[in-house]
Amino acid sequence: MNPVTYCKESCVIQDATTLEDHLGMTSAYIVIRNHHTYDDIEHALIQQMAYLIHPSTLGRYRNTPVTFANGNSGAAPEFIFRQLTLLLNNQRDMTPTEFYWGFEKIHPFTDGNGRVGSLLYNFLDCGLSNPEHPPSDPAW
Repeated sequence: MNPVTYCKESCVIQDATTLEDHLGMTSAYIVIRNHHTYDDIEHALIQQMAYLIHPSTLGRYRNTPVTFANGNSGAAPEFIFRQLTLLLNNQRDMTPTEFYWGFEKIHPFTDGNGRVGSLLYNFLDCGLSNPEHPPSDPAW
């Protein structure tokens, strides 16, 4: 789909429907689109996108627990940095889908994780010119 539609739909899927939400998603899309495809994803890029998508996060990893509607929990706050570092260190050995679901299960931010994860998925899949929504994880 075209990037404008993708950004809009990504916000709607995450119930982020304000003008600021749409502008933040679009800004984060531009940042990752301009990231060189031969560069690995790093903490700083992820934090920058999270800040653009949801400024109240300040781009910082969450310091509170999170439990999802299905009863699963994200990484314990004290382990987010370590688990995300392991994920980043293994990104070249993972499919874009595996990386995306690893990121989502860590759930490093208080808000905006789905949109950040979707952008990371498309970056790794080389699909930023024709982005798509990440596949569902049947185990979730």
